[in-house]
Amino acid sequence: MPDRLRVLVADDHRMFREALERSLADVYDVVPGGSTIAEVDAAFRRGGFDVAILDLSWGTEGSVNQYLPRWYGMQPAVRVIIVTAIDEWFLGQAMLEGGAHGFLGKRSDFAEVFDAVDAVAKGETYMGRDLHPPPRRSPRAANHDLPIVALRILEFLAHGLNRNEIAKALHIDVRTVDYHIGSSARSSGLVVGSAPNGRSSLHASARRPPMGLPSN
Repeated sequence: MPDRLRVLVADDHRMFREALERSLADVYDVVPGGSTIAEVDAAFRRGGFDVAILDLSWGTEGSVNQYLPRWYGMQPAVRVIIVTAIDEWFLGQAMLEGGAHGFLGKRSDFAEVFDAVDAVAKGETYMGRDLHPPPRRSPRAANHDLPIVALRILEFLAHGLNRNEIAKALHIDVRTVDYHIGSSARSSGLVVGSAPNGRSSLHASARRPPMGLPSN
C-alpha cells in the first residue's frame, strides 16, 4: 500500500458523504465514490483505493449486501467499512460475517472513522464503540406493546433489509421474523407489503400513526 491510504466514500446522502470526505482528506487520499449505485460501480471498476466506506441502505436501490459480491469481484483486495444509522451490534456482526471488515453507526464521532480505517487497512476487523450491545434478554419495550426484537425487525424493514438479512442480523430464524412482522402489523396498525424490488415495504394504516423509526 502507498504511504497515504486511499479511501473511497460512497453514500446516497450526498451531504454526509462530502462532509466525511472533507474530514478524511487531511490524512488520506480520498477517492470519489458517488451517491448512486451506478457511480459506485464505476468507482470499483476504476479501482485505485485501499479502503471503501459504504453506506448500508441505498433507498430504492436496496441494501449494500446485494452489491458487495460484485464489488469484491472487481476489487478483491479492498477493505470495506459499512456505515449506517442502525447502530446495532447484531447488524454489525452480521455484516462482518457477510464479508465486511468494519462497521460503524452514523452517530459515531467522525474521529472514530480514522480508527476504523487504520484498523481494517492493517488486516483487522473493527466494530464501532457506541453500538447497542446484544441484550441479555428480550423485555417488553417500555412505551410499546411490542417486544424489543419486533421493534428492531421493523427498524430493519424501514431501512430496506429483507427477511433473510434481518434473520441473519438478529441471529433468529426467518420464520421468527415473519411471526413478529405479522404480530406487529396486527397490534400496531402497520401494513407490510411487497415492494417492486421484492423487498418488504412498511407503512402505517389509518388506524394508528406511524412509529418513530429512525432515518438512514
